[in-house]
Amino acid sequence: MSRRRTSQPKELSSSLVSLPALSRVLTTIPGLVFNEAWENRVESDENGIFIPYLGKADLILAKQAAGRLQDLADIEEILRTDH
Repeated sequence: MSRRRTSQPKELSSSLVSLPALSRVLTTIPGLVFNEAWENRVESDENGIFIPYLGKADLILAKQAAGRLQDLADIEEILRTDH
């Protein structure tokens, strides 16, 4: 696995590349405050590796802030499967 860092205006991200998969770790997400999102995180233990994920409500907020068609479709799917 290799680690690649990229810098973008007002946002930093880090990419972890392990072929055939790519994971992107964002350090800022529009629409969210880190401390609040961290408190609401969902945790997963994958073979002894701790992985924090956005909680459902924060994921929806982030997708609303992004506002892309796919994000809006994702929100509908999240809410549909919630019932």
